[in-house]
Amino acid sequence: MYTYGRMFGITREALVNDDLGAFADFSRAYGVAAASLEGQLLVDLLASNPTMGDTVALFDAAHSNLANPGAAITDTTLSGARLALRTATDLDGTTIIEAPPKYLVVPAALETVAEKYLAVLYPATAAEVNPMQGKFELIVVPQLDGQIGIGLVLLRRSRSGADVGILVLKRHAGPASRCSGRLGDSRDEFRATLDYGVGAIGWRGAYKGNS
Repeated sequence: MYTYGRMFGITREALVNDDLGAFADFSRAYGVAAASLEGQLLVDLLASNPTMGDTVALFDAAHSNLANPGAAITDTTLSGARLALRTATDLDGTTIIEAPPKYLVVPAALETVAEKYLAVLYPATAAEVNPMQGKFELIVVPQLDGQIGIGLVLLRRSRSGADVGILVLKRHAGPASRCSGRLGDSRDEFRATLDYGVGAIGWRGAYKGNS
């Protein structure tokens, strides 16, 4: 868990003369910046592919959670990813976790393709059924664009907790801002802080498809 922050100072006179409202919506700007930072931290984690406790990378063939190079989003690749996560075994190497993926994370460039494979259809025949409709919650992360080797990421929502953990202080589920004056000065200070952390707890609930 880390604390991130931003601060700027402005005089009372500048606020009073702010006819265009340039400084009136600073809290919204802080919120946008915080959301961007949270997304970037997750992307940095996925792109770094950290080494886990077994000395193997988070996404690795040894963990059975890494697609072959060039695997695009198709029924076949999504089905294979789902099978890999559903049949993953627990720490004892025998007990099947039996937890299908819940989230499909893609870069913005693949948003339309992902929507097609998750679309709800009303087929006339069994051959026209979309087996993936309603199976995943789509999460589009623009920061993933340009990250070599990340075409899609599937994450499951574990019964015992997430495997790619996002840690947030409950009292501050978002940036906290405050304004304070400075003694002996006509300036006001606006501060925003965000307590946030992201880390890989385990590999059994995450699957990556290469672009």
